Amino acid sequence: MNVNFSFFFNFALAEVVPTPLMVFILLCLGLAICLYVLSLRKLKTIHDKKVDQNIAEILEAKSKLTAERKKKQEEVDSFHKTKEKMIKKESELFAEKNIFQSQKENFKIHKNEALAKIEKLETSLKSREEKVILDENQIVEKLEHLSKITKKEAKEFVIKSAKKANRDALKAIFKEGEDQAFLQSQQRAQQLLLDAVQGINVPSILGNDILGRIEIADENLKGRIIGRAGRNIKYFQERSGVDLIVDETLFLTISSFDGVRQAVATIALERLIKDGRIHAPAIDREIKKATEEVTKMVNDYGEKAAEEAGVPGLDKTIIKMIGKMSFRSSFGQNLLQHSVECARIAGQLAKELGLERSVLRRMALLHDIGKILPSEGETNSHALAGAKLLKEHGESNKIVNAVASHHGEEECESVEGEILKIADALSGARPGARRDTYEIYIERLKRIEELGNSLPGVLQTYAVSAGREVRVILDPDRSTDEDPIALAGELLKRIKKELDIPGKTTITVIREKRDSVQG
Repeated sequence: MNVNFSFFFNFALAEVVPTPLMVFILLCLGLAICLYVLSLRKLKTIHDKKVDQNIAEILEAKSKLTAERKKKQEEVDSFHKTKEKMIKKESELFAEKNIFQSQKENFKIHKNEALAKIEKLETSLKSREEKVILDENQIVEKLEHLSKITKKEAKEFVIKSAKKANRDALKAIFKEGEDQAFLQSQQRAQQLLLDAVQGINVPSILGNDILGRIEIADENLKGRIIGRAGRNIKYFQERSGVDLIVDETLFLTISSFDGVRQAVATIALERLIKDGRIHAPAIDREIKKATEEVTKMVNDYGEKAAEEAGVPGLDKTIIKMIGKMSFRSSFGQNLLQHSVECARIAGQLAKELGLERSVLRRMALLHDIGKILPSEGETNSHALAGAKLLKEHGESNKIVNAVASHHGEEECESVEGEILKIADALSGARPGARRDTYEIYIERLKRIEELGNSLPGVLQTYAVSAGREVRVILDPDRSTDEDPIALAGELLKRIKKELDIPGKTTITVIREKRDSVQG
């Protein structure tokens, strides 16, 4: 809008003295100008707001588009990963198919060889039969000539004799074939078992190295762990659910029937000792951290074991139970490693026998899961307790029965169940799989302590660490400062002579004499 103000200025110059009308016109003009300027500013503000709003909408749309692109890319990546897995699985299936085809061809070859032998045998029998018939006629004529019996009677006699001879010959032939078949089947079975266990190697990641024994630096630290009036150690035991054994040595023993609790307590106590601050809040903090860490370890062990054993689609609760096997041992053999090893052996046997490998692997991995349950459940049998647990979590009747019957508490109803028993026995019987039994272990420690106590001047002997560490306490009144060295040498000599202890044996002889003076 263009306004020509020249008229008004000319008017003002023409009339030096303003009139009321002129003043009114000038005021109206100023007001109009102010309203115009204000409207322009308002329009600019509205325009700026619209521009900012459009920019915000554009940025939001851009952000949504970026998120959608990222989501699409993740979907594409996931699709590619799934595709790679399918390709890998397809390759494995193709390889197994080739192996099966090869076995099928070998079977055909063996079948043809057997048929050829049978045909040869039939031909041989036929020729012998023809020869018997020919001989029969000749014998009949001779018998008629030499005796007074009729031709019919002679013929019957010869036929009876020939049949008996043929039966005896056939029995001998079939007995020989039966013996040969038994020998071949025995050799085949032995080879089958050797092939099943050959190359079975369970990764060490499935086991754990968490022990319930901790070495401390000095007596002062031991006192801090115990606390005033035993408050720290009592609180630690209550919060962790384990027994903490403190003796005169610089070792702490964590005792528990629950391997997971023992692992949590061991990790927490090691961190408390390293930190040096041992009190109730610190104990709660470290036990909480250790619990979270061990829980993650349990899940990782379970998933890793299922992957190594080739058993997919397990329930999350079952995965967790499998992971807990890593913190349990049976006859000195790590339970999780034993289960995975059984699964692999069972899979190899199934492959050789033409059975379903996935079923055998699954039941082998799960066969000892009942050992994780408290007191092995209400049944007091880990096999039955494990079978009950698996049934509750939707496992098939075949797997449940195989688990329940692998120690003979129930009747086995499938071939796979019998193969499971074989795989279990092979894993346990493999040289080096299991260490000494508990009874042998205790007997060895007792014998070491007896040898130590039999020496002159000895008050008490303690054998720890499976006999690899021996502590001997001398009577100071019946010994001198030179006796410990000679006594340690003599005890070591006796131990080496009577017992077979792997590794190095360390003998510590303690002679302490205390005198007190009151003044």
